[in-house]
Amino acid sequence: MFFTSCKTEKEKASTLPNIILILADDLGYGDLRSYNDHSLVPTPNLDKLASEGISFTNAYCPVSV
Repeated sequence: MFFTSCKTEKEKASTLPNIILILADDLGYGDLRSYNDHSLVPTPNLDKLASEGISFTNAYCPVSV
C-alpha cells in the first residue's frame, strides 16, 4: 500500500516525536541518579535526558538481548 499526505516534509518532521533508546550492558536501574538519588555513578547527561522527557520505568525482556 502507498499512503500520501497533504502535509509538507517540514510539517511531518515537526510532528514526529524524538525517541532515544539506550541499551546498556550491566547498567542497573539504581545506577542512574535520575532514579536513585544515592547512586555513586555520575550520570549527568542521562539525568538531563530523563528530566527533559518521559522515563519508562516498567519494561520487561523475556530473553537476554
